[in-house]
Amino acid sequence: LAQTSKAVKKAVDFVLRVLSQWRFGVADDITMRHFAPRCPHLREFAPSSIKGFTDEGLNHLASHCQELMHLATLDTSKVTDVGIGIIAQQCHQLTKVSVSGCQNITDRSLHALAMDCPFLTEVDVRNCPKISDAGLAVLAQGSPRLQGITLYGCALVTDEGLSVVAEHCPDLMRLDVRDCHEVTNHGIELVAQACPNLTYLEIGGCEGVS
Repeated sequence: LAQTSKAVKKAVDFVLRVLSQWRFGVADDITMRHFAPRCPHLREFAPSSIKGFTDEGLNHLASHCQELMHLATLDTSKVTDVGIGIIAQQCHQLTKVSVSGCQNITDRSLHALAMDCPFLTEVDVRNCPKISDAGLAVLAQGSPRLQGITLYGCALVTDEGLSVVAEHCPDLMRLDVRDCHEVTNHGIELVAQACPNLTYLEIGGCEGVS
Protein backbone atom coordinates (compact mmCIF):
# COMPACT_ATOMS: atom_id res chain seq x y z
CA LEU A 1 0.00 0.00 0.00
CA ALA A 2 2.83 2.38 0.86
CA GLN A 3 4.52 1.64 -2.46
CA THR A 4 1.23 2.28 -4.28
CA SER A 5 0.83 5.62 -2.53
CA LYS A 6 4.35 6.65 -3.45
CA ALA A 7 3.75 5.63 -7.06
CA VAL A 8 0.53 7.67 -7.19
CA LYS A 9 2.25 10.70 -5.65
CA LYS A 10 5.08 10.40 -8.14
CA ALA A 11 2.62 10.21 -11.02
CA VAL A 12 0.69 13.26 -9.74
CA ASP A 13 3.91 15.24 -9.33
CA PHE A 14 4.90 14.38 -12.90
CA VAL A 15 1.51 15.49 -14.28
CA LEU A 16 1.73 18.79 -12.39
CA ARG A 17 5.27 19.44 -13.60
CA VAL A 18 4.21 19.15 -17.22
CA LEU A 19 0.76 20.74 -16.77
CA SER A 20 0.34 23.68 -19.14
CA GLN A 21 -3.34 24.56 -18.71
CA TRP A 22 -5.43 25.18 -15.60
CA ARG A 23 -9.03 25.39 -16.80
CA PHE A 24 -10.67 23.17 -14.24
CA GLY A 25 -12.34 23.51 -10.86
CA VAL A 26 -11.79 26.07 -8.16
CA ALA A 27 -8.63 28.06 -7.60
CA ASP A 28 -8.13 29.82 -4.29
CA ASP A 29 -5.12 31.11 -2.41
CA ILE A 30 -4.62 27.88 -0.47
CA THR A 31 -4.76 25.78 -3.64
CA MET A 32 -2.25 28.01 -5.38
CA ARG A 33 0.13 27.98 -2.43
CA HIS A 34 0.32 24.19 -2.68
CA PHE A 35 0.11 23.66 -6.43
CA ALA A 36 1.83 26.64 -8.09
CA PRO A 37 5.33 25.50 -7.03
CA ARG A 38 4.61 22.14 -8.66
CA CYS A 39 3.42 23.61 -11.98
CA PRO A 40 6.46 25.46 -13.38
CA HIS A 41 5.34 25.05 -16.99
CA LEU A 42 1.81 26.40 -16.53
CA ARG A 43 0.92 28.58 -19.51
CA GLU A 44 -2.81 29.10 -19.09
CA PHE A 45 -4.62 29.91 -15.86
CA ALA A 46 -8.37 30.17 -16.41
CA PRO A 47 -10.19 28.31 -13.63
CA SER A 48 -13.97 28.00 -13.62
CA SER A 49 -14.22 29.58 -10.16
CA ILE A 50 -11.87 31.78 -8.14
CA LYS A 51 -13.80 32.11 -4.90
CA GLY A 52 -11.22 32.80 -2.23
CA PHE A 53 -8.62 33.85 -4.80
CA THR A 54 -6.83 37.14 -4.09
CA ASP A 55 -3.60 38.94 -4.87
CA GLU A 56 -1.89 36.32 -2.73
CA GLY A 57 -2.88 33.66 -5.26
CA LEU A 58 -1.47 35.80 -8.06
CA ASN A 59 1.74 36.16 -6.10
CA HIS A 60 2.10 32.36 -5.96
CA LEU A 61 1.50 32.17 -9.71
CA ALA A 62 4.02 34.90 -10.44
CA SER A 63 6.67 33.31 -8.23
CA HIS A 64 6.47 29.82 -9.70
CA CYS A 65 4.75 29.95 -13.13
CA GLN A 66 6.78 32.41 -15.14
CA GLU A 67 5.96 30.74 -18.46
CA LEU A 68 2.37 31.92 -18.04
CA MET A 69 0.85 33.25 -21.27
CA HIS A 70 -2.90 33.42 -20.57
CA LEU A 71 -4.39 34.74 -17.32
CA ALA A 72 -8.11 34.95 -16.54
CA THR A 73 -9.34 36.07 -13.13
CA LEU A 74 -13.02 36.87 -13.43
CA ASP A 75 -15.64 38.61 -11.30
CA THR A 76 -13.81 39.21 -8.07
CA SER A 77 -13.16 42.32 -6.03
CA LYS A 78 -10.23 40.63 -4.30
CA VAL A 79 -7.85 40.84 -7.27
CA THR A 80 -6.34 44.32 -7.42
CA ASP A 81 -3.63 46.33 -9.15
CA VAL A 82 -1.12 44.93 -6.67
CA GLY A 83 -1.62 41.36 -7.89
CA ILE A 84 -1.65 42.27 -11.56
CA GLY A 85 1.51 44.32 -11.06
CA ILE A 86 3.27 41.32 -9.51
CA ILE A 87 2.17 39.11 -12.39
CA ALA A 88 3.37 41.65 -14.96
CA GLN A 89 6.78 41.93 -13.32
CA GLN A 90 7.37 38.17 -13.34
CA CYS A 91 5.40 36.76 -16.29
CA HIS A 92 6.78 38.60 -19.30
CA GLN A 93 5.43 36.04 -21.80
CA LEU A 94 1.80 37.00 -21.18
CA THR A 95 -0.23 37.36 -24.37
CA LYS A 96 -3.82 37.29 -23.07
CA VAL A 97 -5.14 38.84 -19.87
CA SER A 98 -8.73 38.96 -18.69
CA VAL A 99 -9.76 40.66 -15.47
CA SER A 100 -13.41 40.90 -16.45
CA GLY A 101 -15.59 42.03 -13.58
CA CYS A 102 -12.68 42.71 -11.23
CA GLN A 103 -14.00 46.00 -9.93
CA ASN A 104 -10.88 47.07 -8.07
CA ILE A 105 -8.71 46.98 -11.18
CA THR A 106 -7.66 50.46 -12.29
CA ASP A 107 -5.46 52.08 -14.91
CA ARG A 108 -2.44 51.04 -12.87
CA SER A 109 -2.92 47.44 -13.98
CA LEU A 110 -2.94 48.44 -17.64
CA HIS A 111 0.20 50.51 -17.04
CA ALA A 112 1.96 47.51 -15.46
CA LEU A 113 0.98 45.19 -18.31
CA ALA A 114 2.07 47.69 -20.94
CA MET A 115 5.44 48.26 -19.30
CA ASP A 116 6.41 44.64 -18.60
CA CYS A 117 4.49 42.38 -21.03
CA PRO A 118 5.61 43.19 -24.59
CA PHE A 119 3.78 40.29 -26.24
CA LEU A 120 0.23 41.19 -25.25
CA THR A 121 -2.34 40.51 -27.98
CA GLU A 122 -5.62 40.48 -26.02
CA VAL A 123 -6.83 42.40 -22.97
CA ASP A 124 -10.30 42.09 -21.45
CA VAL A 125 -11.30 44.65 -18.82
CA ARG A 126 -15.05 44.47 -19.28
CA ASN A 127 -17.05 45.74 -16.32
CA CYS A 128 -13.98 47.24 -14.67
CA PRO A 129 -15.50 50.67 -13.93
CA LYS A 130 -12.24 52.35 -12.90
CA ILE A 131 -10.58 51.89 -16.29
CA SER A 132 -10.28 55.22 -18.14
CA ASP A 133 -8.75 56.82 -21.20
CA ALA A 134 -5.46 57.29 -19.34
CA GLY A 135 -4.99 53.54 -18.81
CA LEU A 136 -6.18 52.66 -22.29
CA ALA A 137 -3.71 55.13 -23.80
CA VAL A 138 -0.76 53.66 -21.89
CA LEU A 139 -1.84 50.14 -22.86
CA ALA A 140 -2.11 51.04 -26.53
CA GLN A 141 1.23 52.85 -26.61
CA GLY A 142 3.05 50.01 -24.89
CA SER A 143 1.32 47.09 -26.64
CA PRO A 144 1.47 47.57 -30.42
CA ARG A 145 0.72 43.85 -30.98
CA LEU A 146 -2.79 44.15 -29.57
CA GLN A 147 -5.40 42.34 -31.63
CA GLY A 148 -8.33 42.36 -29.21
CA ILE A 149 -9.54 44.85 -26.60
CA THR A 150 -12.72 44.38 -24.58
CA LEU A 151 -13.92 47.54 -22.83
CA TYR A 152 -17.56 46.58 -22.35
CA GLY A 153 -18.99 48.60 -19.47
CA CYS A 154 -15.94 50.85 -19.03
CA ALA A 155 -17.96 54.06 -18.83
CA LEU A 156 -14.91 56.31 -18.38
CA VAL A 157 -13.53 55.39 -21.82
CA THR A 158 -14.15 58.01 -24.52
CA ASP A 159 -13.11 58.85 -28.05
CA GLU A 160 -9.86 60.22 -26.65
CA GLY A 161 -8.78 56.76 -25.55
CA LEU A 162 -9.87 55.20 -28.83
CA SER A 163 -7.83 57.77 -30.76
CA VAL A 164 -4.67 56.45 -29.08
CA VAL A 165 -5.70 52.88 -29.90
CA ALA A 166 -6.13 53.92 -33.52
CA GLU A 167 -2.69 55.51 -33.58
CA HIS A 168 -0.72 52.68 -31.96
CA CYS A 169 -2.58 49.39 -32.59
CA PRO A 170 -2.73 48.83 -36.36
CA ASP A 171 -3.19 45.05 -35.97
CA LEU A 172 -6.41 45.40 -33.97
CA MET A 173 -9.02 42.86 -35.08
CA ARG A 174 -11.58 42.89 -32.24
CA LEU A 175 -12.98 45.82 -30.27
CA ASP A 176 -15.86 45.74 -27.79
CA VAL A 177 -17.04 49.11 -26.47
CA ARG A 178 -20.58 48.18 -25.47
CA ASP A 179 -22.01 50.50 -22.81
CA CYS A 180 -19.11 52.93 -23.15
CA HIS A 181 -21.54 55.83 -23.17
CA GLU A 182 -19.00 58.54 -24.03
CA VAL A 183 -17.83 56.81 -27.22
CA THR A 184 -19.18 58.42 -30.40
CA ASN A 185 -19.03 57.96 -34.14
CA HIS A 186 -15.79 59.93 -34.21
CA GLY A 187 -13.89 57.45 -32.07
CA ILE A 188 -15.23 54.44 -33.95
CA GLU A 189 -14.35 56.03 -37.30
CA LEU A 190 -10.79 56.70 -36.15
CA VAL A 191 -10.30 53.04 -35.22
CA ALA A 192 -11.98 51.75 -38.38
CA GLN A 193 -9.78 53.91 -40.60
CA ALA A 194 -6.52 53.04 -38.83
CA CYS A 195 -7.11 49.31 -38.25
CA PRO A 196 -7.72 47.58 -41.60
CA ASN A 197 -7.93 44.13 -40.00
CA LEU A 198 -10.84 45.08 -37.72
CA THR A 199 -13.48 42.38 -38.23
CA TYR A 200 -15.33 42.33 -34.89
CA LEU A 201 -16.88 45.48 -33.45
CA GLU A 202 -19.43 45.66 -30.63
CA ILE A 203 -21.05 49.06 -30.00
CA GLY A 204 -24.35 48.26 -28.27
CA GLY A 205 -25.39 50.83 -25.70
CA CYS A 206 -23.18 53.58 -27.14
CA GLU A 207 -25.76 56.35 -27.55
CA GLY A 208 -23.32 58.49 -29.48
CA VAL A 209 -22.77 55.88 -32.19
CA SER A 210 -25.29 55.67 -34.99
